[in-house]
Amino acid sequence: MIKIIVPSINPINLSCCLEHINRNTEGDYNVAVIGDWYICNLAKKFNRVITIEEKKRGGCINALMEGVRQYPSEYVILLGDDMLPEKGWLNNLYSYMKKKNLDYAGYRIKNILGKELKQYKYIYETSGIPLTMSGLIKPEYLISTGCFDRGYKHYWFDADICMRIWKMGGKIGICPDSWICLTSVTENVGENYHQDEALFRKYWLRDLRRLKYRNIWYWLKLGFVKELIRKRYCRRKSKKGNENL
Repeated sequence: MIKIIVPSINPINLSCCLEHINRNTEGDYNVAVIGDWYICNLAKKFNRVITIEEKKRGGCINALMEGVRQYPSEYVILLGDDMLPEKGWLNNLYSYMKKKNLDYAGYRIKNILGKELKQYKYIYETSGIPLTMSGLIKPEYLISTGCFDRGYKHYWFDADICMRIWKMGGKIGICPDSWICLTSVTENVGENYHQDEALFRKYWLRDLRRLKYRNIWYWLKLGFVKELIRKRYCRRKSKKGNENL
């Protein structure tokens, strides 16, 4: 059994998300929707849904931890209510996890225009750790990492989980055939995003720097960029010399 955890505060987003889950998800799963009384009553109209009513909003991280704690299952995975799964996303993700013997398997995310979003691309290129916005994981393994850090408001907690799994020696991967469409992409991420990013860097900057300097591809890329800058400088210098003649 796979439990899909969906915290929600937006009934319109939630309805669209649950419709896509029912239409595009196969296999043994259910959906745990976490929200207020109105959200839970709306969610009960859909198939394979269980609800966890919040008497008082405790934030995204608290909602996720409640979803993991209640209604035990073999695997859990997080979706936001602004995420629309595509056909075969969960089967492909589960198969990829088993095939590669992963401890944490993430899906790929694109915006409504079809462009893939790579929020943690730079960290992956320099450190070699494939950070993912969310993924499929066993609850007991997630709990052994310390579960979600309540210090994060809404962002970067998923990257933090990936780093802790890496620190424990776990295997992380991103399935090439599991796609989610994120409908609420915005450039104005707000103060919470920057606070959470600062917290992540406080925890992990030293490890990421150490990995970056060990990554041969980083140095090769850095050398390539320096060579391009040197050649451009030489061309400009040569051009100015010719103009002075």
